[in-house]
Amino acid sequence: MHEFGAMFFLGVFLNTVLAQRRGSHGEVQTCRNVESFGDIDEGCSATTPFCVDAKGFAVTDGNSGDHCVYCINLSQPNGKDQVGVDEGCDDVKRVCTSDRKLKKLYEGGTMCAVCVNTVPRPKPWRAGTACVAQCVDTSVDGKDQGCPDRYPTCTTPDGSDPGLGNPGTKCACTSTSCNDEDSCTRETCHPERGCLYSSVFPCLEPYEETCEVATEWTCEEPVTICTQYFIDGGFRCRCQLDVEGTPVCTRHDRCLILRECTTNADCGPRSKCASTCCTGNNSLRCVEDCALT
Repeated sequence: MHEFGAMFFLGVFLNTVLAQRRGSHGEVQTCRNVESFGDIDEGCSATTPFCVDAKGFAVTDGNSGDHCVYCINLSQPNGKDQVGVDEGCDDVKRVCTSDRKLKKLYEGGTMCAVCVNTVPRPKPWRAGTACVAQCVDTSVDGKDQGCPDRYPTCTTPDGSDPGLGNPGTKCACTSTSCNDEDSCTRETCHPERGCLYSSVFPCLEPYEETCEVATEWTCEEPVTICTQYFIDGGFRCRCQLDVEGTPVCTRHDRCLILRECTTNADCGPRSKCASTCCTGNNSLRCVEDCALT
């Protein structure tokens, strides 16, 4: 009888302990969140103060968890450009990490690090003790990570290429990296000012049509554009017939400065008499001949 009573009370005691270690969903509880920021969660220690669930994510609002961890990731998961301090870390070792990439926010980690390598080489997601790279070579001919527009190329101290995926110590420019592929700008790599750009004049822009067969000017779209001439002050060279019926590429400026005419002889050596949209006694004006200017 005494043996039976002892076993009975032992069973009650074990059931009570097990019940206390179970959460609301029946999982075995080894820790519980205490809700106060900065405090050690119940069942955890100063070494591993934060309670997380079985998948490794922080529990909140007094809920129970599965085990305890060293720190909690509060920033983008081990991503680049992190400046905030993760929970459990400090201003020197800011990043909560592990021996693998932390995939989501509020995931628990096993250590705090000054930095974490996020580039493919040499060893991604490896914790580091110092930030020595100013930039990373991430592009063959574009701007590298960590470099500004004026100095787009990541290099080593002697100015050489660190190799794609490798870190560098300074950003520089070259004639190739400054090239914006704009035919209307001229690129210059200045050693102290970086990539500089100046406008090219005249700037030849491609058009689809040429002035091979012209018609009388009608002031209506579509307008046939002469492809071989540049735009000046917003005015393009248009293909039309002059007063003598000869195809000519003309640039129509403001009507107030266009002289009225009846023949080409009424115009200067670089102009032709042709129809315009200007009003007055007639629409014939001396317009610039693009081939002669």
